[in-house]
Amino acid sequence: MTYPPDRVPDLLENTIVPSLEALAQLEQDGFIAAGGVHAGAKASALIVRAANNADLHDLIAQIPFFTLMQVEVTPLVSFADRQQRERAAAGFMRAATREGNPRLW
Repeated sequence: MTYPPDRVPDLLENTIVPSLEALAQLEQDGFIAAGGVHAGAKASALIVRAANNADLHDLIAQIPFFTLMQVEVTPLVSFADRQQRERAAAGFMRAATREGNPRLW
């Protein structure tokens, strides 16, 4: 999105700076685990702590530049949870193979 040069100072003062302040506060309050602005770009990335998608949306929607940005959400699973799931999958596959049903997985 491009803005006429005469509108950019207002955009910075009224939207961008307040958004960065809001993000810094959310980080300080523990809702953002990590994040920052991409060096040399007009983009940011953050890891948000949220119980569910609705909470995530509510948190992101309160940021002033929310209506101006494109949001991409990538849910993460903890390493410990993934490890447990992979071990269970390996066990299931071994059992299926021993029983002569390797195509079950």
